Amino acid sequence: MYQMLISVIVPCYNRKKFLLYALESLYNQTLSKDKFEVIVVKNFEDEKIDKLINYYGFKNIYSKDTTLAGKVIEGVKLANGDIITFLEDDDLYRNNRLERVYEEFKKDNDLIYLHNSQAFIDSNGNLIPENNSLVQRIIKTQPYTDVEINPLDCKLLEYLLLKTKNIRLNISSTAVKKEILINNIKHFYRLNLILDFSIFLFSLLSNKKLKHVAEKLTLYRIHEQNVSAFTSSNVSFEEYLKRRQNIIKERYISWKYLYKNFSNKFHCSACKKRIILEYLNYKFKYVIFSKREETKINIKIREIYIFILLNKANLNSIIIPILLFIPDNIKYKALEIIYLKYKTM
Repeated sequence: MYQMLISVIVPCYNRKKFLLYALESLYNQTLSKDKFEVIVVKNFEDEKIDKLINYYGFKNIYSKDTTLAGKVIEGVKLANGDIITFLEDDDLYRNNRLERVYEEFKKDNDLIYLHNSQAFIDSNGNLIPENNSLVQRIIKTQPYTDVEINPLDCKLLEYLLLKTKNIRLNISSTAVKKEILINNIKHFYRLNLILDFSIFLFSLLSNKKLKHVAEKLTLYRIHEQNVSAFTSSNVSFEEYLKRRQNIIKERYISWKYLYKNFSNKFHCSACKKRIILEYLNYKFKYVIFSKREETKINIKIREIYIFILLNKANLNSIIIPILLFIPDNIKYKALEIIYLKYKTM
């Protein structure tokens, strides 16, 4: 009798302290261990961790690739599962996450993609209260109820992708049928830092059902080494600027790739508009966070108009275009004020 199998890919970045807890959260899953496999793809060898992976019965893959996309590709190629899900080495699963993923895909053969909400933990694994300013900015972009997404339901996609933009995707909260990844694997290297959103968009192109569940099945860790923590208490403004410049540049290049290769392939215009909005957002931010002599990217008035038009009733639609044209010394002072405003205590 056929039994569905889930493959969990764990891409690792030498964050050994956190990885131990991630692996433990997988070992403690309530789903029967014959219904899932774990593939750990890491760029280091460590006797203690390697012994633990072997003890748990997980696959242990050494990779020279330093990118998320590269590690995911290696994991996908080795995966036996019908369903692929991910756990970054600094995040955790609730004990019932894989059981819930299994149940959702088992009961609906048309389901191609599943995403869940997250709770947030600090570097010590303690839950961060939802009234924390950083957490507040993140959770307001998550649906509060379960949402089934039909790729042909343009009204719903308009609401989720443009009017509220409350689809904040997280790779550790994503599960998808393997076929979506195999069919698009050649694009992953170009989409490294937006892999989560790219998988969502590729799933929409399948014209099958997608779903978001509001249950917080993933524990997303906020610490000084991840993007979400760039305004944490121990990151200086200078280091924040340096990190942001690198991240924004890579995201700009990725959104540009999506814009040029996929924006015209969707049934609903909301998908194309969201890609354009993100592409322009990171194009403008790339110019803003770089000194004028460092970047030669031309900004057209028409692009600013489109950005404002798509960013309806959003403060960014005013602030970002203004920052494009003010002198560097004033611009960086304004950025520092914004940074200090959101700096967590």
